[in-house]
Amino acid sequence: MAYRHMIETTAETLGNLMTNQDEPTEEEISAKIAAEDFAVLVSPEIDEGGGPFRVVLNGLDSLAAAIRVGEEPYIYEATATECDTVDYLERGTVQDFLDSFAGAPEFVRAISRRPW
Repeated sequence: MAYRHMIETTAETLGNLMTNQDEPTEEEISAKIAAEDFAVLVSPEIDEGGGPFRVVLNGLDSLAAAIRVGEEPYIYEATATECDTVDYLERGTVQDFLDSFAGAPEFVRAISRRPW
């Protein structure tokens, strides 16, 4: 895939990841560890609601696997090509982007959910 760019993985980056995805299962995490798949697709940075954050669009299981084995996750910023809803952000409509996840669980900090 041709992502815009890889984002440096820092404690701040990890602390500012949000998700509405279900917690990955042990089987999903184990499969990612076995495959050494630590790639995480995130939204461009959103600076609303108390500070900058990014939404995990795909790869919460890969993030959990990387944390569990002490590897650095590969965090990639998506464009509208990889994720249609990112187009809302590129047009400057943050609320439309967040609303595109309607019906999904509430957004929470990805890392604070569980130490994996």
